[in-house]
Amino acid sequence: IDQPCSGVLLFGKTTKAASRITKLWKKKRVVKDYLVVVRTSRLDDLARVSHERNGWHSLEGNLLVGGKSSKRRSVTAIPCSDPLIPSRGRNVAIRWNHIESHPTNGYTLLLVRTKDGARHVVRALLSQVGACPIAGDLRYSTPQKKNHHFQPSTTILQDQSVALHATCIYLNPQHFQLGSVSVCNFYAPMPHTWKKFFGFDPSIVSNKMKNVARDVWD
Repeated sequence: IDQPCSGVLLFGKTTKAASRITKLWKKKRVVKDYLVVVRTSRLDDLARVSHERNGWHSLEGNLLVGGKSSKRRSVTAIPCSDPLIPSRGRNVAIRWNHIESHPTNGYTLLLVRTKDGARHVVRALLSQVGACPIAGDLRYSTPQKKNHHFQPSTTILQDQSVALHATCIYLNPQHFQLGSVSVCNFYAPMPHTWKKFFGFDPSIVSNKMKNVARDVWD
């Protein structure tokens, strides 16, 4: 998890457990769900560059590492349709679903799902390809050369965090076996501070997510 973000952390208490979890991660047999808050006014831009499949919106891009931002360990995401994609780029994708839009303050809560373990993949794709930066994400809120239509976001949260929360880690039960351990899903509820910052009620959000966060291994 990035330093200004929050969510579930998974540790292997033994070398055997850690080794098996690491193998799942490398083979992309781990699914991660994130809760993110964005400006409602940016949803049209995000939907325009996404495509819908099985009730989810898919956003793809090419992830580049290095360059002027490498000192800050940042990445750059550009659309897959860009004819100037360098050969060193990595194709990445996320899926997103609408959870709730606040009726008055202009914020929307999204559920984002990914199998990619790439650094900052959710933050970079939403901001630089989807033109829909996460609230509080100052690192990825500046316009890129290839995204002239992008309008930077200057939202700064009271605790200087980024509104990205790792809410669930799913280990594929068909490929994860560790003695008598039967738990393959690990959850962290939405931060209660988001009710103060954005007006989202954790209990209501939890109920809405039950209808969305399913069919993990489709």
